[in-house]
Amino acid sequence: MEIIQNCLSKAIQSSNIEQYAKDFQPHKMLVIKEFLSPEFVIQNLIPEVEACTKFIHRVKVPKFKKSGSVSRHHIKQHAPGLFHLYQSELMKKFIEQIVGEELHLSPDSDPHAVALYNYTEAGDRIGVHYDKSFYKGKRYTVLLGMIQNSEHSKLVCYPGANKANRKKNPIEVLTHPGTLVIFNGDDLWHEVTALGENERRVILTMEYLTDTRISKLNKTISDFKDRYLYFGKIKEQA
Repeated sequence: MEIIQNCLSKAIQSSNIEQYAKDFQPHKMLVIKEFLSPEFVIQNLIPEVEACTKFIHRVKVPKFKKSGSVSRHHIKQHAPGLFHLYQSELMKKFIEQIVGEELHLSPDSDPHAVALYNYTEAGDRIGVHYDKSFYKGKRYTVLLGMIQNSEHSKLVCYPGANKANRKKNPIEVLTHPGTLVIFNGDDLWHEVTALGENERRVILTMEYLTDTRISKLNKTISDFKDRYLYFGKIKEQA
């Protein structure tokens, strides 16, 4: 993990954190191109992405979602570098300085804490939504681009949107290797446009919370959502 920690440290040291914090505040969203160098991602992280492909759980929800996901549990076992990025205190502190809040890692039982989203079949997409937190605190979503071999599949964010107007102020983001995206998941409406033929897009998602407490009811709802919309049945001991 030393090479990953060193790369992360250099990336943070070369960052203008004060400017990032200012840029984040208006829409609670920030895009940092090449936060990690594409060469580093391709050489050191993509092999772990490939090692996780056999654990992809695909889900199709008509008119809303079609894609595959790899949960925290499989990433912990088969992608130690990706798991280390999420667990790194350096990364957490970096995000805290940008969003201006004290953050916590998600509980070990949360399969969404760190996950891989895989868009591998034509038409793979996810409709407009926001990342509702079932915890008592806010949920900050951090995305790190892994593979962007697609002209069609991209993240589209809608700062300032609401339920009445979900596609307001569209901002298109191509998540090339090393691109970092930070946003308040509870506020930002966003979607992923459909993948084209013979294309592929993979992204790492990391979840940070301001309060990890969760009610029994919300835990039940969250588990149901994760099982049927993302990861399938997960063994607790994984």
